[in-house]
Order: sequence, then C-alpha cells, then structure tokens
Amino acid sequence: MRSMRLLKGVAVSVACWGMILPQARLRAADSKPVTKAPAIVDVALQANGSLSGQVLDEQGLGLEGALVSVRQGKDEIAQTVAGKNGEFAVANLRGGIYQIAAGQGMGLYRLWAPNTAPPSTRTALRLVSKANVFRGQDCCGGCTDWIGIATLGVSIGAVVVSSIALSDINDVEDKVDNLADGLGVEDLPASP
Repeated sequence: MRSMRLLKGVAVSVACWGMILPQARLRAADSKPVTKAPAIVDVALQANGSLSGQVLDEQGLGLEGALVSVRQGKDEIAQTVAGKNGEFAVANLRGGIYQIAAGQGMGLYRLWAPNTAPPSTRTALRLVSKANVFRGQDCCGGCTDWIGIATLGVSIGAVVVSSIALSDINDVEDKVDNLADGLGVEDLPASP
C-alpha cells in the first residue's frame, strides 16, 4: 500500500515538472535553424567595370547617405555613400560574385563583365534596406526571464510543499495501519 502511494507521488511529481519546465524553450534548443541559400542576382557591369544602383527603404524611397559596401569573400573591395535618391556607383569592378550591403539590406550578386552578360541580366542594382526585425517571445524587454524564473521558483516550492504533505499523509496512514494491527482489526473501511 505504501509503495503504491509512493508510485502515485512520483507520478504526480513528474507530471508537475512536465508542466513547469519551459517546453517551448526545450524544443527550440533542440531544433536547428533552417537556412536556405540566398538567391544570386545577375547584374551587368557597364564600361570600365562600373556598377550602378539604388538603395531603397521598405516604402521604395531612396535612402540618401546610406553606406554601400561591396565585398568579395572576406575582403571589402569598395565602399561608397548613396547620393540623392539613394543612387550610387562603384567603378573598376571585375566579373564575379559579390556581397553588397547597404543599411540593413544585403544581397549576393553575380556581376558580369561588360558585353558578357546573358540577355535577361539587370543593368542596375536595387537594394532594399529593411528595418530592424526583432524576433522572439520577449514581451517587454527582458521581463520574460524574470517571469520564467519566478514561475519556476513558485513551481519548485509547490512541488516541495506537496511532497512534504504527501509524506506526512503517508506517515499518518502508517500510524493508522499500525494502530489497526494492534487492535486486531484486519482492514479498516476505506473512504470512497
């Protein structure tokens, strides 16, 4: 009888812990982010290897003063500042794959040497600088960590208190059983 009560207590404790633990965080920790390769856009270079383009915001307006960085691999090849209407130009580039970034926007571009580009290739580059994107489940700048810690603390306290109460109940039931054995009573009637 005591072992059955202990088994029930363990089952209740495991169920409580299952509800207490932040399951979403556990699933997120196990999952690996799915990344897909960025699309490479073909752009034709003009004479003398110049690349012209425009930096736009999400509404399609030119971003004057945006810093434009042209990188190939780990090396920065060129850097310029977008002028009126977000327009920019970079000269003396060779054909190849480049990473071009401006503001919060970035893309991969295959630049084609003059007169070598396929017919469907663009002649100018348009780069959209997106606003900062924040993803997560933080409701108010860090409060979820405190809420989670407080919830975990209260839950652990509840499990400890219920474990002590269950132990006390088991002790009382053992005393009743011992008293019944001392009085010669086989089985006490159980409550419904």
